[in-house]
Amino acid sequence: MGLSIQVGGFEDPEMFVQISEALEEAGLAPHREPPSDGDEPAFSCDMWGYSGIHYVRRLAAYIGQGLPVPDLAGGDPAGDPVLEKYYDLMAPGFEHLVLHSDAEGFYVPQDFASVVFPREAIGLPGGMLGSSPRLLAECLRLAAWLELPPGLDPESEDVWDAAEARQQPGPKWMQHGIESFTCLRLMAAAEASVATGSAIVFC
Repeated sequence: MGLSIQVGGFEDPEMFVQISEALEEAGLAPHREPPSDGDEPAFSCDMWGYSGIHYVRRLAAYIGQGLPVPDLAGGDPAGDPVLEKYYDLMAPGFEHLVLHSDAEGFYVPQDFASVVFPREAIGLPGGMLGSSPRLLAECLRLAAWLELPPGLDPESEDVWDAAEARQQPGPKWMQHGIESFTCLRLMAAAEASVATGSAIVFC
């Protein structure tokens, strides 16, 4: 078991009702998920378990606070003190990447600056709602730091090899293989969400 993400291809519109309620309470437009006739998703993939998100968030925490990025090959990324402090600061610069559940929840193709924290009574899975355009912008910033080659296929053997090695000689993106693996998938999901008008669903 692990984290998967999907954009489009959902047949149950009821799963998006809570999203619209949360958006409207925040003064934003409701989300209208494009209809699906059982077609294939616009994008779907498996992530690097649940931990991949923490690897890329740890990287964002160092960059977001203007700190030198150390050797991140070892240790527990979720317990990194720099990342923990970044949560307390509400993750300036990488809010939509960091302030989101690592197991469930949504991003919608609507541009808003602050992550939406709906009332608990709404029952939104994940408890936080992010913006796909903002997630894309934040991941593109990480991609520039990682020096990810344009057009690099998230499913390429090189990307998988870099993630499995965790750290290896070569370009910066290979030295941070899990971060690159995760960043590429999040970017692809955000691009599909913006292009199609469908939400990103963590499941």
